[in-house]
Amino acid sequence: MNGTIQSYSNAHNYGFIIGEDGNSYFLHKSEINDIHANHIVKGAMVKFTPASNPKGLVAKNPIFETCSTIKIKTRFFTSRNPTPLHGKVECRQFVKTTYFHDFNLCRSYFYEMAYSMGATAILGIKTEAKTIEGQQMFSYEGDFAIVTEIKAINDNSASPELDIRSDCERFESLALKAFNFEQNLLKENRYFGSINSLDFNKKDKAETHAPESSKNSTSKTKWNTRTLSAAICAIIITTANILISY
Repeated sequence: MNGTIQSYSNAHNYGFIIGEDGNSYFLHKSEINDIHANHIVKGAMVKFTPASNPKGLVAKNPIFETCSTIKIKTRFFTSRNPTPLHGKVECRQFVKTTYFHDFNLCRSYFYEMAYSMGATAILGIKTEAKTIEGQQMFSYEGDFAIVTEIKAINDNSASPELDIRSDCERFESLALKAFNFEQNLLKENRYFGSINSLDFNKKDKAETHAPESSKNSTSKTKWNTRTLSAAICAIIITTANILISY
């Protein structure tokens, strides 16, 4: 049967093939001859014998076609592991956010910051919960990273070469500024949503503590939703302006 390499991890010695029947077949290193090792890249064409075992469909006797390859960036992903399952880490920078009263806001801020800087991954993600000024506060941390993978080119179409050096230089500059910016906020005890916060949400506090007779639960929910959305945008824009002005 003909198929295409869907993924393969040299670190874990296995991967998957998408057969021409549309099914996914497990491929283990024990089935691969060493002479074929250099051709096991995403998108490469392969011929194999379909088989099955108690765990599912497997590929036997794979024969890989030679092909040209190109280095590409992975799609944006997050992982609690410091090392990606697939691909190579080209550059990385540890970043820890200041503390947020709202967990979802903290996560959105962290992810958007990484994405806006050109990172294709956040590795080794950790969250921290801490009581500050009597409030439960949250912080995210992890390594912003650019991760690349090798992809097969099975036709004669021209593909642009990835200028990873310039991408990494720009990313490292921005990510280091983000790290310093967040560290300064932590040193100054400046948090989002606390009494000693960066007070973009004073109205939200006033609205929350207003008498119930002055508003119904529906309007309160709508206000909080609008405030959360506006807060995310405000934080990202403020951070971006600070980083650019560094």
